[in-house]
Amino acid sequence: MLRFGLYSLCLIGLLTTAVCSYFFLYRYPYWNARAFVVPSGSMCPTVCEHERLIALLDPDKQFIPHRDDVIVMDHQNGTKFIKRVVGLPGDVVTPGPRNEILINGQVWMPPQVCGTPRYKAEAEPGFGGDISFTETKVPPDLYFVIGDNLPHSLDSRTKEFGLVSLNRIEGQAMILYFSPRLSRIVCKIR
Repeated sequence: MLRFGLYSLCLIGLLTTAVCSYFFLYRYPYWNARAFVVPSGSMCPTVCEHERLIALLDPDKQFIPHRDDVIVMDHQNGTKFIKRVVGLPGDVVTPGPRNEILINGQVWMPPQVCGTPRYKAEAEPGFGGDISFTETKVPPDLYFVIGDNLPHSLDSRTKEFGLVSLNRIEGQAMILYFSPRLSRIVCKIR
């Protein structure tokens, strides 16, 4: 019985090593990976307060985001923010009639969340909170970013935050490596 337990522990160790090697050597090279603790709920339910994530930040190559990418950006004085890109250069972002966000006239819907979030967003899709802002045509080399928890997010909808320039975008959030909810550990952030 003791021998079976030792073999089981060795097998678990080998599997853990294989999974970590795959993620940090092949899929997401560890020399470009950085760990972050999320200090607020502005991106909940995608990434909630006190969860930890790994982001790819390559100082040698500029990251060009696509719509719905979750990015790490430099906000002010080295403060890092995690936000979602919804408006690309040339897009028109407007508030919808039922508190939605419209991208080029189409209602934007957040991607499906992996696992069961620790907290729920203050409002469900359809959003429920006041997200009033003025219609914005995104200029070249700028991006319109939001937090998924729309009623409780400082983002491009406010003049204080504004649109985000490409040189402030440092990389992409990739996976959750710690969450109080086990179903979210090693979830891909989308």
